[in-house]
Amino acid sequence: MRRREFFGAVTAPLIVSRTSGQQPPAPPTRKGRIKQGVTRGVFGRGATLEDSCRDAARLGIKGFDLIGPADWPTLKKNGLVPSMYPGPGGTIADALNRKENHVKLRTLLDAAIDEAAANGVPNIITFSGNRNGMADAEGAENCVAFLDAIKAHAEDKQITICIEYLNSKVNHKDADIVRNIRDHFQWIGHFHTGGNPGRHEIDETQELNYRFVMQAIADLGFTGFVSHEYSPSQGHDPIKELEKAIALCDV
Repeated sequence: MRRREFFGAVTAPLIVSRTSGQQPPAPPTRKGRIKQGVTRGVFGRGATLEDSCRDAARLGIKGFDLIGPADWPTLKKNGLVPSMYPGPGGTIADALNRKENHVKLRTLLDAAIDEAAANGVPNIITFSGNRNGMADAEGAENCVAFLDAIKAHAEDKQITICIEYLNSKVNHKDADIVRNIRDHFQWIGHFHTGGNPGRHEIDETQELNYRFVMQAIADLGFTGFVSHEYSPSQGHDPIKELEKAIALCDV
């Protein structure tokens, strides 16, 4: 045996041992009828994106919402889809219902559609904007006009433009949630979870029965993402709470 072959044979087991110990455990087996995603908030304050992605992948999460292009490589490295592109669609307060915003937002969203399509990002978030005295009918008409102008580009690139739905009820409470989902299912492209009251964990401490909600969504044949967007309560372990939320929604 030549010297090079000898040292290669001696060191190879050490290399295998060292690298194999770093392999992440396989994600737990899930039923998979609900394709689950996350947002950064569920990991609590101080968690790095790298650690959050690693934990998400380990728990069987498929998508990561509201992460911009600069960090898409980190998501993809961990096998996660950038499931909702934030930023170019305006803000909760100021967006599509104002005609004076349309030229700027059209430029931003046209570029975002191309960027999303090139990077496997299925959804872009946008908003209607606050009323600030505008009549509902006028605001709706302005939003429709904008979406009509951009829909051909989005359809051509197979990108879904998602308007975040914010209702006017106290603390987003809606006791008719499943009926509303069933009645308007054809218009729903994405779901976010959050507890009520307080938008904390989606467990037995709050009023929504998320297992029932998820069962309804799965039975409708929904193929998009259901992403967790709650904030862990103070003193709760974010990863343990996420594990519980994933299990609860795995119907």
